[in-house]
Amino acid sequence: NKCKKRKLSLITAIAASFLIVAIFSYRMWDMDPQHSELFQKYYKPYYNVIDDPQRDSSVPGDDGSAFQLYDKGEYDNAIVSLRNALMANPNNAEALLYLGLSYLAVNQPDSAALYLNKGSQQTSTFTDPAEWYLGLAYLRAGKNEMAKEVFTEISGKNSGYRNRAESILLKPVRVLRVPL
Repeated sequence: NKCKKRKLSLITAIAASFLIVAIFSYRMWDMDPQHSELFQKYYKPYYNVIDDPQRDSSVPGDDGSAFQLYDKGEYDNAIVSLRNALMANPNNAEALLYLGLSYLAVNQPDSAALYLNKGSQQTSTFTDPAEWYLGLAYLRAGKNEMAKEVFTEISGKNSGYRNRAESILLKPVRVLRVPL
């Protein structure tokens, strides 16, 4: 009886090990290194465009530190502060952009995409950067068709990101290549 239990435990452990290896192998196979390289090539942290020390007063609900934290690269703390700011004003385009950027900086592209998508729907000076970084967030998350849609939309606009979007669409990557 004890021998049967040990044998069953051993078989279960071996099966679990094979399952873990199979899942890990699938995830590694599923990641396209070309897309990661594209992301790395085009991703540059967005600078804080507002230099006024009183800039945080434009984001209700922020304790005055969100953008300083972002500037310092303290993205986790900036996320907390910017989320608090969005509770006071859920449609603040500046807070949406920088929250998405902070999530992207800490390699949480799905969370980044959520806020960048909402920010790209706003009409503000932050619409174009939000849209560009949304495409990059989708690219980083492996959502290649969604990235392609965003970059195609940008390439059809008079945007400061138009040339970069066109350049990405022309890269020799199966999913992002624009059909001739």
